[in-house]
Amino acid sequence: MKDVNARAEAGHRAEKASMLIMLGLLFGVSALLALAGRLWPSSGIDGARAARLGLAAMFLFTAVGHFAKAREMAEMLPAWIPARLAIMWATGIFELALAAGLALPGQTRTAGLASMAFLVLVFPANVSAAMRRVDFGGHGRGPAYLLPRGLLQILLIVWAYGFAVHAP
Repeated sequence: MKDVNARAEAGHRAEKASMLIMLGLLFGVSALLALAGRLWPSSGIDGARAARLGLAAMFLFTAVGHFAKAREMAEMLPAWIPARLAIMWATGIFELALAAGLALPGQTRTAGLASMAFLVLVFPANVSAAMRRVDFGGHGRGPAYLLPRGLLQILLIVWAYGFAVHAP
């Protein structure tokens, strides 16, 4: 029983750390770049661009996870899905493309729309993993994981819409 509780606690800590890193990158990179844009107006970094780059930094972080923890992340997908490991690598590559698109002028609206669609499409994997209590990134907590994760997904979707899709 101690081992189960210790694993659950470790999963909860990992979940909190991962979400804090994602939020830290999103808000921290955005704030630092917005400040830099104010201090050096010739940089061309306005608030919306800073926010897009913050989202790009968050996608870079999650993309790394798709390579560094690919096997663990593949377990999030139901066993009946073929090529789960290849799907993790492909989604990691896609997240790298999203980050690049958010950073490149002229691609931000398309990257924002793609980011929104991606965030909606991957959420069922989080639901499946939580319902099956997959021992990775907080999913082991079961349905309790879904509220904070769902709120994070909503924040990221709204962020992508506001700063990439709808931005001037």
